[in-house]
Amino acid sequence: MTKEWIVPKKKYYKSKKSNHKCAGCGKEFPDNLLFSYVDGNNVAITRNSKDYCWRCYNEKYPNDKISIFTVLKQQGYNVEVFPMNMVVYINDKEYKITETLKDELIREYNL
Repeated sequence: MTKEWIVPKKKYYKSKKSNHKCAGCGKEFPDNLLFSYVDGNNVAITRNSKDYCWRCYNEKYPNDKISIFTVLKQQGYNVEVFPMNMVVYINDKEYKITETLKDELIREYNL
């Protein structure tokens, strides 16, 4: 007698509809630039989490910050970070990692 293993469907799986607005500042963003908190231990938190732009997300969850490089990758830029050499390449353009790099990238890429 062989047993057939049945994988149960997760009852909590539900596609989340986005209204394309940040819950913090209220500005509209494309879906790939909205972030929501994911809790691996509590699906209710994950399912009911609000969508935030990267700035509001970093203010709301300071222990789980989103890097500006992640935001640029989400926008389709090719980002390579070399921390040992203190260099970042974004679409083959070289940037030195400095204290002011974040502000420079925000201005240049309109983030």
